[in-house]
Amino acid sequence: MANRNQRAQKGTVSVLSQKGLLRLRWRLDGTDKRTLLYLRWPDTRSNRKKAELLAKQIEIDLAENTYDPTLEKYKAQVRPADVDEQIRAQGESVVDLFQRFIAYKAKDVDTRTVEKYRALGTRLQQFFKDQRVDFVGLEKAKAFVEYLRDYQKPRTIRDRLATLSECWEWARQDDEQFTNIWIGRMITRGNKEKRLNSCFEELE
Repeated sequence: MANRNQRAQKGTVSVLSQKGLLRLRWRLDGTDKRTLLYLRWPDTRSNRKKAELLAKQIEIDLAENTYDPTLEKYKAQVRPADVDEQIRAQGESVVDLFQRFIAYKAKDVDTRTVEKYRALGTRLQQFFKDQRVDFVGLEKAKAFVEYLRDYQKPRTIRDRLATLSECWEWARQDDEQFTNIWIGRMITRGNKEKRLNSCFEELE
């Protein structure tokens, strides 16, 4: 399968990302016209794997002359609800959840804010790696704050926690049992050196 940065060859389906959303692109034999299938899935690892499977199916159909030029056969497999269910069934990672949140927010915030989100996403990737959301609790959240202390000032960390709380609340819209481990917790400045207090204070 072609890399998303490569030009698609005839009969090869490329998985591309535009503004954080996935789409497929390919060219048919005998024509230079490109065909696009907009998946409208956030560009996460889980969704990209599913997109690659659909791309491979289209390539096989092209090779075996079973290709559906109306695209209805393939559109039937791109319902967002199906992807969300698959993600939840497999256990979504912290990083994938936050990437979905970025894609959701990108249309409503400015470029600078999106860049801040992506910077936080990088820290999440470095710390949590592929860890699933449902395995992350308060102790892990505390450890992440301690991790951020090596890179950011207390005020910045408070902003990052507010963003994470918003992300977790957004996720709760689809699952009321989803626990927001960031909400109702705050970090405060410590001594004159302005060290970050590692304790979280539960709010009433």
